Formats: sequence, C-alpha cells, structure tokens
Amino acid sequence: MGGGNAQKSAMARQKNAEKAAKEGQGGGGAAGMKARSADSSVHAAAIAERSALQAQREERERLKKEKEAAAERKAKKLAASDGKGALGGDDAAAAKKKKAAAAAAALAAAGGAPAPKKKKEPKAAAAAAADEAAPAPPGEVEEVAEPEVDADGKP
Repeated sequence: MGGGNAQKSAMARQKNAEKAAKEGQGGGGAAGMKARSADSSVHAAAIAERSALQAQREERERLKKEKEAAAERKAKKLAASDGKGALGGDDAAAAKKKKAAAAAAALAAAGGAPAPKKKKEPKAAAAAAADEAAPAPPGEVEEVAEPEVDADGKP
C-alpha cells in the first residue's frame, strides 16, 4: 500500500498550506500577535466613530432640555395668566376697554369732538344689585313689589 514520491509531496504541500493558513489567522506568539493587532487607521476610525456618537447623544440631550425649558416657561405663563383671571380681574377685557377708550380720546383730540366720559357704576348700586339677586335668609319675609295700576285698574 505505500505511495510514491508524488503522494508524499502532495501531503507535504497540504500540511504546509494548512500551517500557513493557521499563522495567517493570528495564532500564538509574536507573529500571531502582529496579525491580530490592527493598524493605527483602524484605531483612529473607531475613536472618531465613538466621538461622533457622543456628539449626537449630547445634541439630543441639549434639544430635549431646550424643549423642557420652553414647556416650563409656557406653563408658568399660563399659570400666571390663570392666576390673574382667577383673582377677579379680567385682564383681556380690561385691556380691550382701555385701548378703546384711548382710541376714542385720540379720535376726539384729532377731530375736535369732546372725549367720551367714563362710565362708572357706583359701589352702592353694585351692592344693591347683588343684594336683590340674593335670596332672603330663612325667617325673613320678602317684600314683593306690587305692580303699578292706573285709574282703570290696568297695569
């Protein structure tokens, strides 16, 4: 069963090829270490990629904080405007009346017509109107106004 020299040579070439492939994969020792290590361009690319990802992350965080700050400012503004309206002063309506009065005064000054007089409701009249709207406390008799009747007996 032996083989000739041709077979021995083929086996030797196959073993040598396997040995070379194994060394190319980065086996042990100094030669393998050199094959396993990357050159500086690979390291530089990896560092650049990490720094780009970090920059993207920081930008997203900055935008998020900016949006939160804007939402907080808007909430404060709404709370402030709600607070003023809840205290009894309708600022929008008051501002509108003020603008209308200023426009009328400017028109009167330009046209020579007298400025319109301000209408103020006396506090006593406002209190009386509020008392009329309120129901009488229990135990008190409400006075009912009788309709006016003329001489014919017709209202």
